[in-house]
Amino acid sequence: MYTPTLEKKTRAYAARKRRRGLYAALTGMVFVVFVGGGIVAARHPSARLSEITISGLEAVSEQSVRDAVARELAGSYAFVIPRGSFFLARPRALAAMLEREIPRIKTASAVKEFPDALRISVVERALWGIACGGASSEFGVRSSEQEQIILDPFRSRSSEASSQLPTPSCAYID
Repeated sequence: MYTPTLEKKTRAYAARKRRRGLYAALTGMVFVVFVGGGIVAARHPSARLSEITISGLEAVSEQSVRDAVARELAGSYAFVIPRGSFFLARPRALAAMLEREIPRIKTASAVKEFPDALRISVVERALWGIACGGASSEFGVRSSEQEQIILDPFRSRSSEASSQLPTPSCAYID
């Protein structure tokens, strides 16, 4: 049996369904435009970090810090967005990486400055000496102030003894 009320409900339902589809399509297009615009903005050459300034270095070479920063900023996210983009560079992660990879750095801080600058401030460790140990009976401390090797008390402090030290792995003492 045909009723005009049922026909109105069916037409209203079909109209609502078309509007939902239209809204979903518009929302999807807006999303694609924003994501695409973000990718284009991040890939633009003027959005790359090009001016890197490093301050506070005394014993650590500036080139070693620049190399470590360049390794961290090299590559891209998902093969699309460069890691060296101003918008995606992570200053805290850069500072933590410098403290981890370069043992002479006690603390580091990095700050982004719009549009393309990265300022890195470094505090180096106040080095007391370098401890070097070879075999279990050979241990020495190379003092940075005195420039001599202080061996354990049972060995002589002659230059012959210091020349007999192997080239062991060393650790910084601060």
